[in-house]
Amino acid sequence: FLLSRDGKRLYGTLIQMETANIPEGVTKIGYECFYGTYFKKIHIPNSVRTIEKRAFLTDTETVISISSKNKYFGLKNKCLYNKKNGLLVAAMIKDGYLKLPTKIKMLSDGTSYTGGKIKKIIIPKTVKKIKGNWLMGKTEKAKVYCYTKKVLVKNSYSFGFFSKLYVPKKLYLTYKKTLKKDIKQRYIKVYKK
Repeated sequence: FLLSRDGKRLYGTLIQMETANIPEGVTKIGYECFYGTYFKKIHIPNSVRTIEKRAFLTDTETVISISSKNKYFGLKNKCLYNKKNGLLVAAMIKDGYLKLPTKIKMLSDGTSYTGGKIKKIIIPKTVKKIKGNWLMGKTEKAKVYCYTKKVLVKNSYSFGFFSKLYVPKKLYLTYKKTLKKDIKQRYIKVYKK
């Protein structure tokens, strides 16, 4: 591993292994730390307090696990999230499917994904904030089922290009109005659930 002198910050890896067990004592995983690597498994110890943007971004189906004693991050439905603010940190894509757990409260750019493209996404009503391109180009022509209680976006950038967005009936007209420009340019289609 490529670590800071004090051993608290992980910058990356020097050699490719099948499993990456991040050393105990590491408190910060750096920006794009595992970008482009081919690990099958990555284990996060209980000492990790900070994970920077895009830390686990890879096209391989990497399995991320975390120490059950970690106070800062949790793992549910193949989604790694910040326990304090509910931010989705990383998601493991299997067979093109991503169902966000109800622990997720915020989606933001810089989210990491392992595995291939996303074909179907389910966003629960617990999500209160969506910022920027949180999907990082992992979708194209995806079916996005958004159960949020209000419209949280200003453009279709947050749902991927050429996607089909399924929204609650009571929000259908609001989404159509909000995404009018993108709908006209055929970047997204909006449907009632």
